[in-house]
Amino acid sequence: MKSTARRDRAECRKLNEERSLIRAVEMARGQFANDARAACLAMYKDPLLDELRRLEREVVEAERQLAEQEALVVGLKRQNQDTSQAEVELEMMRANQRRRQEDRLRLLSLLQP
Repeated sequence: MKSTARRDRAECRKLNEERSLIRAVEMARGQFANDARAACLAMYKDPLLDELRRLEREVVEAERQLAEQEALVVGLKRQNQDTSQAEVELEMMRANQRRRQEDRLRLLSLLQP
């Protein structure tokens, strides 16, 4: 049993070297037996939590920036000025925010038992 656990941990290390942290854990959750999955998730828990904290800070900061950009668009419209550039920027910011939130949800789901 111990050699199996060691082999499973070695397989997890190999996955981490070949793929991104999130992808390795996703594969571990989908392909390994329960013992190996638990070992792999335990091994990656701290880096996943670090990444989650980073993403959460980015989400909060991006929400503030989105509010500022939306206010800029409203202000430009009130002044009857061209808003096309500001609206393009706003859409790019929204798309980036959606990606951050999706990554955050993926990390949260990986950390669920």
